[in-house]
Amino acid sequence: MTFQGLPSTVHKRIFSLLDVPSVCRLYIAFSEEPVATTIAEFLDTTKIRVSAEYVITGDTEKIDFDTLAKLPPCDIHVDTSPGLMQLTGWHLQRIPYKSLALSIDAYFKDGGQLQLTGIEPSELSLTRMRLDTESIPTTVAKLSLDHCTIKSVQSFEHLSSLTHFFGKTCNFNDSLKLPQSITNLEIHHEDDGSDLSDSFKFDASGLRNLRHVCHQNMANLPWSQLESVTHVTSIESDHLDQVEEIHFCSTKHSLKHISCPKLKCVRYSTADLQSSVDVTERFTTSQLAQLVELESNFTVRDLSLVPNIQKLHISVDEPITDAFEISPKLMELGVYSTNSIESVPAQLKVFKCWGARDVNVQSANLRELAIERASHADIKCPRLTALKLEEIAEIGEIFTPNLVKLSCGSCETELPFETAFPRLAYLTVADLSQDLALERHLKSVELESFDVETLSLSADVVSLSNGHSESYAITANVFRSNVGIEDVSEISCRELQYYTIYKVPLMVEKLTIDWASLYDFDEDFPVPNVEVEPMDDPQLLELEQCDRLRSILIKSANFSEYEGDTITIPSSVVQFRLGKFALGDSKFDIEDESHVIHFECCRSDEEDSLETFGFSKPPASCYMPPNNVSFQPDLLKGEDDDDDDNDSSYKRHRSS
Repeated sequence: MTFQGLPSTVHKRIFSLLDVPSVCRLYIAFSEEPVATTIAEFLDTTKIRVSAEYVITGDTEKIDFDTLAKLPPCDIHVDTSPGLMQLTGWHLQRIPYKSLALSIDAYFKDGGQLQLTGIEPSELSLTRMRLDTESIPTTVAKLSLDHCTIKSVQSFEHLSSLTHFFGKTCNFNDSLKLPQSITNLEIHHEDDGSDLSDSFKFDASGLRNLRHVCHQNMANLPWSQLESVTHVTSIESDHLDQVEEIHFCSTKHSLKHISCPKLKCVRYSTADLQSSVDVTERFTTSQLAQLVELESNFTVRDLSLVPNIQKLHISVDEPITDAFEISPKLMELGVYSTNSIESVPAQLKVFKCWGARDVNVQSANLRELAIERASHADIKCPRLTALKLEEIAEIGEIFTPNLVKLSCGSCETELPFETAFPRLAYLTVADLSQDLALERHLKSVELESFDVETLSLSADVVSLSNGHSESYAITANVFRSNVGIEDVSEISCRELQYYTIYKVPLMVEKLTIDWASLYDFDEDFPVPNVEVEPMDDPQLLELEQCDRLRSILIKSANFSEYEGDTITIPSSVVQFRLGKFALGDSKFDIEDESHVIHFECCRSDEEDSLETFGFSKPPASCYMPPNNVSFQPDLLKGEDDDDDDNDSSYKRHRSS
């Protein structure tokens, strides 16, 4: 039987196992076949991630606008930057879609001014942007501002459709005003001397539709109408008539003298670890009886007090066995205990433990297991799909044939990564000291703080951080690393994100250089603030042989020490983007500037011109604020193209 002839139920099962971009490509391949209707129905149930940046071949997370143009109208989430906004807007005005969520990231603080002329998203997420509130379209229902600078008048009252507002580390002040339509509200600041001071409190008393709120930086909350509250430091009401969920910052808070008839879920921060507190000191009997979820480190002497509980984290002063009495509806149990875990109750789907001495988990039904700070662990769980191991002194037998996700760190025993987990797809390891050679291809591998002789990895995405290996063999679609690798002969990837480059592998289509994790940007160009291993043979980027390279983004770099050298940009490049960097006497040489569709330089230097970067004239999309910003859409179309033809020179460059 052919793929087209399979039942629709089988088709949908196949689609659910694929990443969304693969389903999009499947639709295009079968667009003239009846099965395209079934594929379109599946795409209608998901939000498709679209990027204005170049998208590598076989990307598993996002598609480009060329691919989007071949799909039926969909719900889309577009990721872009200030420099790419003109190109993004041009595409959005030409391609039909059902709904638009738009994310704009300027890479560094105050990196771009918001301009959304002609674009009407229902969701808008801005990071490190400068904005006037009037520039936000009235169609926006969900707004997220992260490290943004807002002009003096901070009124969002004109956004009559706005229901969700999230703000983090922005320069909010007493002029902040929100519309009556707000239902969900969060305002955060970081404890780093950021612009939002501890004294700032937003007066929420007038928001009559507010239902879900983070208590931090709030004043005069309308407690009687709230349904969920997080980050609670105090309660200024005796009646929480509508509250179903509440998260406390400390275990000291009690609800015994507060009316909350609809309460279902309560979470306490366990940072203060007052494990001696009995749960009856914080809740009434009737409140306990209605709880569905409780995350705390309290003790519960009598579990019959919580007959409806489905998720329970508590302190236990006795060994846990399969005979441990639990509530009949309980699916997740987390225990703080210094006793042994001899086994777990058979009905549990999720089990977590912290501080136990010996842990022996045998369960035919368990799906998720987390063990932290244990002296010994044995695990026999044939249906387990997710496992987390942290600070385990000794790991004995592990039988988890269906494990898909594994996270481990600071474990003193070597784990049999290569043989014990035949279905493993996602691996995260911290403090790795054993050689790692994985023959199977995974979805994702993340390593942090490693010191080994050999790393041999194959995955869709490989991320390396703060480590060293004598040899590297990496095969990946996306390779992210902040470790120096001199020999790249065994490195194969389509997208490379690096802080220091010895040589770029020839397979690379998309290159990002970012020294931000190692350098301080308080000055006009990067200055080292940590010790970095010097290159044996310092040299500039050698890209001449990288004939598959389509996109270069230098977020942050300092080339000033390489005086008099030239960085050659190969003719295959269609996007060339520069953030914050120092060039010194070095220069760029573009082999064929006619192939470059988009160029941007966010460094503000009046002496810079297009000629500085190897251009004799602006490309179709040029972003060099404040004085050299232009967009020439006619350069994106072929000479014989009709006005309504979506084919463009950009597409032809991609396939060249």
